[in-house]
Amino acid sequence: MRTTKQFKTALSIVSVCFLVGCASIISSGKQTVTIASDPEDAVIHIDGIQVGKTPSTFPIERSRIQKTLSVSKDGYESQTVPLQSSINPVFFGNIVSGGLYGSTTDAISGAAYEYRPGYFFVLLKPANGEAPSNTGQIKMYTIQNYANLLKELRLKPNPRVKNKIGPTTEGLLNVLKIPEGERDSVVKQLKIFSENNKTALEFSIKVATLENK
Repeated sequence: MRTTKQFKTALSIVSVCFLVGCASIISSGKQTVTIASDPEDAVIHIDGIQVGKTPSTFPIERSRIQKTLSVSKDGYESQTVPLQSSINPVFFGNIVSGGLYGSTTDAISGAAYEYRPGYFFVLLKPANGEAPSNTGQIKMYTIQNYANLLKELRLKPNPRVKNKIGPTTEGLLNVLKIPEGERDSVVKQLKIFSENNKTALEFSIKVATLENK
């Protein structure tokens, strides 16, 4: 119940992508986790142990036991979220490649588990009650709506519909505070970004450069 509440209230933490790792026979007992935030240079703790500052990528041991991720920075509200482990999908492939003994060994060692998602973006809220930075909100919106944005931006234009954009893209233009007369050129730039940036984070960073301040 507590875990569910944390996910509902920690709206400023969003998973960007899922890591597809391998277990034991096919890979090691570790997986890579990446933590990013706005603002950057926030302290990362896992199970109370400091492991670095954002943005940071580091390996953690796979385990059936849930870990706790905390991100904090002076002057901002700390954010905490559980790193929930789950069965690595390749574990089931080990029954074929490694036999029953191989799959059992993976489960015992913890290598059959991985933490999903393996990537977190944290939008820290100022402790004085002010709203998070607009740049951070742009990144958050872009990451949360990454799949829909790509779908809309990569659609071939319909010659019978003039200047038609999807609702998610229109929402992004509003977050970017783009004036009506500049929206066509910004959409063209967004289309280029959607083709050239292969991850949600890369895309969000590029999109944030279009902010009309």
